[in-house]
Amino acid sequence: MRLIGLIAACSVFSACMIAPPTDNPMPVEYAQTEKSADTLVVFLPGRFSREDEFGANGFFDLAREAGLDSVAADAHFGYYREQSITDRLHEDVIQPAIEQGYEHIWIAGISMGGMGAVLYVDDYPDQVRGVILFAPYTGGRAMVRAVDEAGGLSQWTGETEAGEVHERRTWRRLQAMSRKDPAPVILAYGLSDRFMKPNTLLARSLPEDQVFTIEGGHNWAAWRPLWEMILADDLPQRLSTLETTVSK
Repeated sequence: MRLIGLIAACSVFSACMIAPPTDNPMPVEYAQTEKSADTLVVFLPGRFSREDEFGANGFFDLAREAGLDSVAADAHFGYYREQSITDRLHEDVIQPAIEQGYEHIWIAGISMGGMGAVLYVDDYPDQVRGVILFAPYTGGRAMVRAVDEAGGLSQWTGETEAGEVHERRTWRRLQAMSRKDPAPVILAYGLSDRFMKPNTLLARSLPEDQVFTIEGGHNWAAWRPLWEMILADDLPQRLSTLETTVSK
């Protein structure tokens, strides 16, 4: 019942298009064969990407150089369509990582994967330390307009019929996370990204040093340097600072 209304047919995410079949368990691509750090970053792809693109675009290598372990889940659109995305992530990726002994787990989602990351936290709020969002998809125009017209995320009451159920859940969870001190959210996006308006709306509710922007669009050419920027800002220390509040 938690995901009723998530990604209805022929609505957001172009559900009319054929989605890949889902697997149980969800396939993952590991950046290393053995646990080497106490922090794990779980990458979720966008609507038209797959898990192997993180390694191909250098995300794994950069994480390893920063002292982080990482894994990419093949969390494609099919899991959203059948409303199993958060449960599969929990059972096939997050829970096994906890059993491996990882003390700090963060979910980094691109575009649609950003929404998946937030929805996971909404369903399993005590399992991960926070989210790293690359140009996250947060809902359609009606949902974004409702938050904007309320005066922004900090003023929005959450009482609205705008958007779909999963969109309202996403913004409500983002609001709750943004109110923590500090917020367990790192946001990164290109200034020409097609989701710049909702991303900017979210950015206004986050500490400035947790928001990263670059000239660029909705593509790997922007996301790769944004990941470099986050790591250059000493992400491991940032995560340590953030998780202190999240775990309380």
